Amino acid sequence: MQREDQATQAYLQEETGINRSALQKMITALQEKGYITRDDNGRWRVFLTPSV
Repeated sequence: MQREDQATQAYLQEETGINRSALQKMITALQEKGYITRDDNGRWRVFLTPSV
């Protein structure tokens, strides 16, 4: 989502191998916690950074 800010659920499912219902639950949880949002143009904003 950080690299592909207009990623669809289908794209994320293909990239991760996670089934769509599980993916939707994860996205919803991340949104509720304020870790990700979607702007008016459909772009994802991610407020997490990968750890090294």
